[in-house]
Amino acid sequence: MRKLVIGLTLGLSAAAANAQSVLEAEVVFDTVYEASGNFTPNLQPVAPGPFNSNAPIAPPNLKGHVTLSAVPSGTQLTAINTITLNGSFSTESGNSPSNGWAVHTFNAARFNLLKAGGNSYFAIDFVTNPNDWPNFIATAANGYLSDHGPAAPYPGGTCPFFFGCVSAQPAGNGAGAGVFGLFAAGTNIFNTGTQLPSFPTLANAGHYPLVSGTYTNSNPSSGLGFDNGMDAFAFQSVLDVANSQGNGSSQPYPDGVNGYPGIVRILITSTTGQTAYMVQGKIVPPIVDADVDSIPDGLDNCPAVANFNQADTDGDARGDACDNCRLVANNSGAAAQCDSNGDGFGNRCDGDLNNNGATNAQDTTLYRQQLGQPSVAPVFNAADINCNGAVNAQDTTLFRTRLGSPPGPGAAP
Repeated sequence: MRKLVIGLTLGLSAAAANAQSVLEAEVVFDTVYEASGNFTPNLQPVAPGPFNSNAPIAPPNLKGHVTLSAVPSGTQLTAINTITLNGSFSTESGNSPSNGWAVHTFNAARFNLLKAGGNSYFAIDFVTNPNDWPNFIATAANGYLSDHGPAAPYPGGTCPFFFGCVSAQPAGNGAGAGVFGLFAAGTNIFNTGTQLPSFPTLANAGHYPLVSGTYTNSNPSSGLGFDNGMDAFAFQSVLDVANSQGNGSSQPYPDGVNGYPGIVRILITSTTGQTAYMVQGKIVPPIVDADVDSIPDGLDNCPAVANFNQADTDGDARGDACDNCRLVANNSGAAAQCDSNGDGFGNRCDGDLNNNGATNAQDTTLYRQQLGQPSVAPVFNAADINCNGAVNAQDTTLFRTRLGSPPGPGAAP
């Protein structure tokens, strides 16, 4: 990956020579926050209460992957800047009426964080510590991701936050002014002093559109959702310049390592800007995803074949995209996916012993010749339909179910 150098006019640019132009982070979301008008004007965790009979509230079941890309020798964002979400979260709360609750579900839902028509930046502190560089980025009032700094006197609008800068596009409150924020717990959403929303330009703005995957809202009438995009985003971390974690130079530390924060927040706000939900997650150690389908290999039912929907028709824990018998379970033990003739159809759904595309009388003759013959793992005898190490009466029963049918069906998206 390319190196990035911060283009400041303060003679500090050479210090940034070790940072990468692409940051990647895996995120596990753990808390939903809400704010609504005069009742709960500040973001607070959803909790049991009178509106849900004090019943326990399940935490989010939501994971994400963040990619932030900067131009060479700078902190201006370019190319791929996305967050991809898988899973769901609920806005059930004991402090708000049930007609506003909804379950938000994401399936490889990728949102584009690089808003068109302007420039976005991230902030970085490469002065305080030579090896660990705090950085952050969040949505400003104009919808662009901001580096927490004014355009002047820093070229490109870059002002590392250790200077204590205020955003060129401040988050803004009802009076039209306010410092940049990361939408943390306690953030004021509804300004009770002015009776105006604190973030009017974020109201149902959909600044970051859904560009691939799917999103569903169980209660569209609630008026709060990602249907038109994500309204706001925040990212806070410390970059491991020396690669002490082994994730690659200048990648974010997982949350809590060395006491450092690794936080991601996503927000949706109502059309009035008076109600908002924020979902907060923590950066976790990198997850291996060989097929790049946003499903970690350890959870992916086809780790070598991209299958965003994880479809598994026969319920054998082998995804349809890589299952050589996708309608018949054959993914158990040493005989999993057994395919003696290597034609892409597992024995369990393949009675076509002469490979002519049909299971018929010719195959019946060949099958009878194999009764009682050896069947040795891992190849097995093609007539050993259940791949249990013997061609016997069990296979005869299974073979008969295949008569008149072509082999398969095998793997398919």
